[in-house]
Amino acid sequence: MVACAVDALESSVVRLKTSGGDGFILSGCRTVPAGFRELTSPKGQRTLKRLAAHAAKWAGEPLALTVAYDTYHPLPALFPAGATAEECAGCSRLEASYFLSEPDRYRCDILPFTTEAEEGAHERKLLVFWPEAARGSIARAFEERHGLSLESTPVKTAVGMSKLSAEPTVLLELESGHLLLLVASGGAVEHFSHRQVRNRDESRYFALRELSEAGLPAGTPVQLRGELADRAMRELIKHESGFEPTAQALPPTISVSGMSKSVASSPSALVAIMTAIQALG
Repeated sequence: MVACAVDALESSVVRLKTSGGDGFILSGCRTVPAGFRELTSPKGQRTLKRLAAHAAKWAGEPLALTVAYDTYHPLPALFPAGATAEECAGCSRLEASYFLSEPDRYRCDILPFTTEAEEGAHERKLLVFWPEAARGSIARAFEERHGLSLESTPVKTAVGMSKLSAEPTVLLELESGHLLLLVASGGAVEHFSHRQVRNRDESRYFALRELSEAGLPAGTPVQLRGELADRAMRELIKHESGFEPTAQALPPTISVSGMSKSVASSPSALVAIMTAIQALG
């Protein structure tokens, strides 16, 4: 399985194979220092072609794509219980027509909640809308040589990977224009909050506020990702919140051979590996 992850500041292409049980083999990885904003701009097209050329070493294999967009529009919603994937897609389009001023310009991740709705005939869903135009410019670079088996965002990927972990996944994403806090377990959302921020000071303030209001036990490990998830932010969270900040990581039940420390420390390579595992699973 080939996978590409486009993050805020860097992007990676990986190739992953199964090795039996919960094990995987990383047989290829390339990371470039160009993220979402650059790859969706005219000057980033050459770099995007280099990524696509690396993926083309395995032309014909399916490719899973995860993109960290610079804007999201989340919306909790109630869907009919037991709705099919097609019916859920129709419901999400209807919700988009009320929620967004230009709904045709967006795609949507539909994520389940762990808790049921009070009304037994409905199920709670989290709809996360993201811009179609930005997705298209990246996807087209790969579609000539690969069928896209999965399209995702870091949020959807983290929710999916929570099925493979015995403990809830707590992820705090800190980007220059937004922050989000996700708590997920068993492949479903326990808690989600999202807000736009204008600067680092707002990000620091709202990160602490969202963590304090999430109802998490003291000492809970919080995985950090995003361009503002630097050492200063980790120290702030550790000393001011009572939680334990960590880098985003694979669930301990998953083993990937051939993964060097440099790969493990690359946010986009790690998300690409997670995306490939989801697609293979």
